Amino acid sequence: MDLFAPILGEYAIRKIRERSSAAVLVIGRDRFTRADLARVECFNFTAAHLLTVKIRSFDVASIADVFRSLSPRDLAIPGLGAVSLATLGAAFEAKSLRTLSTKDAKHNAADTKNDVTFGTLKSHSLDEQAAREERRATKARKSTRRDKAHRIRVERYERRMSTTTHENHTTHDRG
Repeated sequence: MDLFAPILGEYAIRKIRERSSAAVLVIGRDRFTRADLARVECFNFTAAHLLTVKIRSFDVASIADVFRSLSPRDLAIPGLGAVSLATLGAAFEAKSLRTLSTKDAKHNAADTKNDVTFGTLKSHSLDEQAAREERRATKARKSTRRDKAHRIRVERYERRMSTTTHENHTTHDRG
C-alpha cells in the first residue's frame, strides 16, 4: 500500500501501519494478524475479534489446544456464528493444523448425529435457548411498559380535552 506522508500525514500512516500489523485473532499464546488470515482467504476480521473475546472463556493455551479439546458443539454459544467458526477454521489452516472438516470428522466420530450443521447445534444449545427466552421476556416487558405509557398519555390527553371543552362552553355561555 502506498502511504504518502504529505497527503495522509505521519500520524495517519503510523495508525494504519499499527492496525495492519496488530493481531485481530488471539487464542491463548497464538496471535493472527490480518495478513495471516488473508493468506488463507479469510477476511472476516469482525468475526475474528468476536472469536477472540468469546474463546477467552474456554481458557485454552493455544490454537492447537482448541483443535484438540473443543468441538463445534462447545462453540455453539451466543455471540459466535458460522462465520466465526469459519474464521476459526482459517486459523487452523494458517497454523497448519489441518482444516475445519478434519476437526469436525474427529469430533463427529463418537457422535451419532454427524450430519448436523453449526446453525442447528447453536439453535439447540441451552445457552441459545436461554438467550432466546430472555429476548422474549424483554420484548414482553417492553410491550407492557409501552402499552401502559400509552394508556397514561391517552388518559391525560382526554382529561385535558374534557377540561378545555368544559371551559370553552362556560366562556360561550357568559358571552
